[in-house]
Amino acid sequence: MSEKNIDRNKIQLNQIIRTILFGFLIWFIPALVATLLWDVTKNEPIIDILWFNAVLGAVWSLNFALFAFLYFKGLRDDYSKYGLIAGVNWYIMNFLLDFLVVVLILKLGISAFLPGILVYINNLVLAVMIGYLLNKKFQNK
Repeated sequence: MSEKNIDRNKIQLNQIIRTILFGFLIWFIPALVATLLWDVTKNEPIIDILWFNAVLGAVWSLNFALFAFLYFKGLRDDYSKYGLIAGVNWYIMNFLLDFLVVVLILKLGISAFLPGILVYINNLVLAVMIGYLLNKKFQNK
């Protein structure tokens, strides 16, 4: 195996690790904040529900922006391809992690989990769009 192939394999492995790690962190940090703002004895937020949702939306936005920046910063080409790969992986990971926590661990039922189908579509749409826009930007240069 040539040195060029070894370097390419190392880069691909690094990209896989980054995709998985960032996908987990995109889910974990807002989940941690939600946990800190949740009263488990009353099964409701410790702050007004509108503020709870606003805080989580802001945390998710900042969190996603940070990890998307770090993810795409590490790429040199094929932005659209990697945006699609990351978006699909992050959507599936976040969906499954929520299922694990909400349905299997907390036993809140499938109805509490189903809105996650729409919640995490942001991961997919934004990652694909960022990849597409970066591709367009660097195609024209």
